[in-house]
Amino acid sequence: MEEACKSFVVTKNDRCITSGRDKSFMLITPTGDWRFIRALEMGYFRYQSGRKVWEVALTDGTFLPLRRNTTAEQICMYSPFFIQIHQSYIINISYLTLVQDNHCVMRFPFDKTEELLISKKYKKEITEKFCQL
Repeated sequence: MEEACKSFVVTKNDRCITSGRDKSFMLITPTGDWRFIRALEMGYFRYQSGRKVWEVALTDGTFLPLRRNTTAEQICMYSPFFIQIHQSYIINISYLTLVQDNHCVMRFPFDKTEELLISKKYKKEITEKFCQL
């Protein structure tokens, strides 16, 4: 395990460890567990205001809660593909198929998600990023 960890770089906030080779992330959960996840395994993030925690929707259909003091800005810094669309939502733009009536239509396995509404505040940014694909 020690050899494998040498290829990773820890960011100053100790929430994300990335590898230059495979774009993996090490996310620390609220219980202190470490989970290595690739960016392509993450479809979107949602903020649970009742629990005051961000969760990431994974391709296997589960949601992984992030550490309580994780911010939207920190999530967006993990990858250039993570774009905030609403105060409570960040999407992985590589899963975005189209924007219809201010809703994000995502590719499988996130194609049944209907909650991803784009707010006016973030519409220009998502439009610019989507056109760059």
